Amino acid sequence: MGQVLKKRDDILEEIIKNLIDIDEKAKNKINEIHQKEDNIEEEINIKLKTEKEKIDSQYVLKKKSLKGKYDNIYQENCNRINEEKENQIAFLRQKYNEDGENIVDRIVNSIIND
Repeated sequence: MGQVLKKRDDILEEIIKNLIDIDEKAKNKINEIHQKEDNIEEEINIKLKTEKEKIDSQYVLKKKSLKGKYDNIYQENCNRINEEKENQIAFLRQKYNEDGENIVDRIVNSIIND
């Protein structure tokens, strides 16, 4: 019976070794899976960051382009308004030069006659 117990102990020891080996392999596989998940997550983050930078870059370029366009439109409108203003001032000066004495005479006459 001693040999049966020894054989049984050897079988149990072999089973325990196999279980320990399976446990180690399972832990290694789990660590490997976690590492792959981390690598995938890191790769996704890198790709997202790259895409974000690309979109941001396009937005900045579009914003600059639109700003330039509307700055030009604004400047053109300012120039047009200034030109119209200068034309109006020139017209009023000419009108005053032509009719100024008549206007002054009418004002003076209206003051004297009242």
